[in-house]
Amino acid sequence: MKNARFSRKHPAPWGVILALGLLLSACTTTTIEPTLVTKPMRVYDTVFIGDIDSSEKIWQGRLPYFREGLVDKLHEAGLFTQVSDTVPETLPESAILVSGTVTEVDKGNKALRFLIGFGAGRARVEGNFAIADKSGVLARFTSAKAYSGGAGIGGIDMMDMDELMTALGEVTAESIIRWSKGESLEPPKKQE
Repeated sequence: MKNARFSRKHPAPWGVILALGLLLSACTTTTIEPTLVTKPMRVYDTVFIGDIDSSEKIWQGRLPYFREGLVDKLHEAGLFTQVSDTVPETLPESAILVSGTVTEVDKGNKALRFLIGFGAGRARVEGNFAIADKSGVLARFTSAKAYSGGAGIGGIDMMDMDELMTALGEVTAESIIRWSKGESLEPPKKQE
C-alpha cells in the first residue's frame, strides 16, 4: 500500500502551500510617520475632505483615485455620519477637515520588479496630510504605499499606479479612523 503523502494523485501539502504563496505574494508595504499628534478634542461625526493637491502638476490626474480610496474607506468605517468633499466656510464643532499634498509618485521599473523582485523597481506613492478641527491642526503625518511586484520572485504586475494611488487614499483614511478613536495614527505592529 502506498503512503498517501507521496501519492502522485495528491500533491504534498508543502507543494500546495508553496503554490498558494507564489500566487498571493504581490507585495505592498505601508508607512505612516506622524509628525504632530494631538488627541481628538471630542467625538467627531463629520469629515470634510479639503484641498488634496500634488507637488507636481503631472500627478494631478491621479488625485481622483486618492480621493476615491480616502472617501470610500471613511464611509466604510461607519464612524462618521457625513463624509463630504464640500467644505463649509466655518467648520461645525463636531467636524474635522482633512487636507494634504501628494509629494511622490514613482512608477518604479516594471522590468526590475518582474525579473528581480525583492523590492527592486518598486512603485511608490507618498503624501503629507493634516487633520484639523475648528480650533486648528490636530495631527500631521506622512502616508506612503509601495508596490514591489506580483506573483513569484518578481512576477507580473498585479497593481497599476491608479490602484496604488487608491490604496494610498485607503491607508490614509485608516490612519484618520484610528486617530478619531484615540488610537495611534500608525497601524498596529504585527505579532511575531
